[in-house]
Amino acid sequence: MRIKQPKLALKTGEQARTLRRQLGMSQSAFWSRISVTQSGGSRYESAGDMPKHVQYLLQIAFGTEKQFTELVNWLQRPEPESMRPATPLRTASAGRDKRPPLQQSGTSR
Repeated sequence: MRIKQPKLALKTGEQARTLRRQLGMSQSAFWSRISVTQSGGSRYESAGDMPKHVQYLLQIAFGTEKQFTELVNWLQRPEPESMRPATPLRTASAGRDKRPPLQQSGTSR
């Protein structure tokens, strides 16, 4: 079964600015919820279009529970066979260094 891509509520900077103002939030408070600086958020609000990953994060941070669930389900959907890499990806341990872990400063050996 194919999972349909959900509609994103905030596609433009203008829509994000409108929501931010409705919530009575400063740019700094609003954008920091998705780890974007105030100046970055200001650029999004003035520029018009926002990158997809920013739209996704805004949907997660400020959308309804239903919007959140639909987006997460879509993002976690199984890949079609045609999208899978020809060779399996390396696991995290496959390329790991054989060196011992670094000691935290202030701890004894």
